[in-house]
Amino acid sequence: MPLKLNLRAMLAASIFGLMIILGVECKNKLIKTSLQVARDFHVYEYPDVAKRSRSPWTYKIDQESRRVPEIIHVAKCQHQGCIGQNGKEDLTFYSLPIKRKMIFLHKVKKGFKLKMKTVSVGCTCVRPRIQN
Repeated sequence: MPLKLNLRAMLAASIFGLMIILGVECKNKLIKTSLQVARDFHVYEYPDVAKRSRSPWTYKIDQESRRVPEIIHVAKCQHQGCIGQNGKEDLTFYSLPIKRKMIFLHKVKKGFKLKMKTVSVGCTCVRPRIQN
């Protein structure tokens, strides 16, 4: 089955690291397209940073068979508060997820469609908002 994606969709997806383009479709002329897609999306460049953070997190697997990549790892904050100097949870600060919009490919009847999804990639420690 030929993959039908326009050049703009392919470039947008490649910018976000989802694929390497080896061919393109242009001006009503179909050029066979093949691509490499990361089947598993996760960040392990610094594997222990989630544990060392003042706002530690774990990853849960989000799996969807019609999405490419099928598996992504989503960060989940371990605590409501942050870890203090004494190693205990300090509820005067808050652990909040760091969110990022990402582009994914979704399988449709005749190829793929680009979709955006907001994914938690880590957690950070913040002070509470102060009302004036």
